[in-house]
Formats: sequence, structure tokens, C-alpha cells
Amino acid sequence: MNTDFSSVPVPVFTGDIQGQPNTPLCNARDLHAFLQVRRDFTTWIKQRITKYGFTELQDFVCFEDLSSPNLVSSKARQQITKNYHLTLDMAKELAMVENNERGRQARRYFIDCERQAINDLLHKAEWPPPTIPSLVPPGTKLLLTFETNGCYRADPVPEGAMVVTAKQIADIVEANGYILAKPVCDGFKL
Repeated sequence: MNTDFSSVPVPVFTGDIQGQPNTPLCNARDLHAFLQVRRDFTTWIKQRITKYGFTELQDFVCFEDLSSPNLVSSKARQQITKNYHLTLDMAKELAMVENNERGRQARRYFIDCERQAINDLLHKAEWPPPTIPSLVPPGTKLLLTFETNGCYRADPVPEGAMVVTAKQIADIVEANGYILAKPVCDGFKL
């Protein structure tokens, strides 16, 4: 059994689906290309959704994008394309119904991705939440400083200092058209 997943070019990323943030997803076009399906993408995905009863916003999300024009073509122009982000459960089922070696390899890859995501969640759950020192009188405002090594400090806020909550900062940033993102190993996470 081949368990080398380095040759599976179907990136898995996290997104919001079923009201659940940080759900592992993949792009249906990447899966279609990896499975080497002989039908065009639009026909394939629509038929699979209908035949297997997949539900939008539960098994996948669909959105429109502008394609990049093919600059070597004389008819180069942007076109609207439909893209699909699939849950790993849907991706596994699509891989299985292709009934070929690529499908089996993709299914094992997605199972491994799910295992890794579960392990990551369990590891994060083991970290105890930060506690505020009990020597501080109730009602005292504290400035929490989180270090990159996972440690934190709690210092009293000086008298007369302006206090702004993280929620207020987020509201100000988003009201000015910016998006908050947290750096992760392969890029940024919203």
C-alpha cells in the first residue's frame, strides 16, 4: 500500500462551512485535476453533486471568481468561473467513486489530513488557559502581554491610561476595511 502523500497535489486549508470555523476544506478543481477525470470540471462536479445528493453549505460552498485570461489566446479575457470548496468527507467520497488508484490515494491522503487536524485540536486543548494572578484586587484592570514562547505577563494598567478591548480594536480595524489575520506556518489564517 502506497502511503506517500507528497505526490497528492490537493492542498487542504481551513475555512468556514456549516457554521464551523477552521473546517478542513479542499478546492474541487484541484481534486478534479489530481483524479485525472476525463470530463470537464463543470459537468463532473454538477453530476456528482446531483448523483450523490451533496448539499450546499453542508458538504461544500460554491462561489464565483474571475478567471485569469489566457494571454497567448487571441480571445484573452476574464470570465466568471464557479469554484467549490469541499469538506474532506465530500472529497473522500468523490475520490472513492472514481474507483481508480488516484482516487484511493486521494482518499487515504484526506483521511491523513483529518487525523492531523484532530491531533492539532487535541494538542491545543491540552494548553491550560491563562490565569490572572490572585494577588490582584478585584476590579483592577490588567494588561496581558502574550509572548511568542507561549508565556504571558499580567501588569496593572497605569492610572489614567486609555483602555481599549481587543473587540474594540477589531471593530476599528474592520470598519476601516482591513482584515485581521493570524500568521500560521504556510501563510495567514483569517
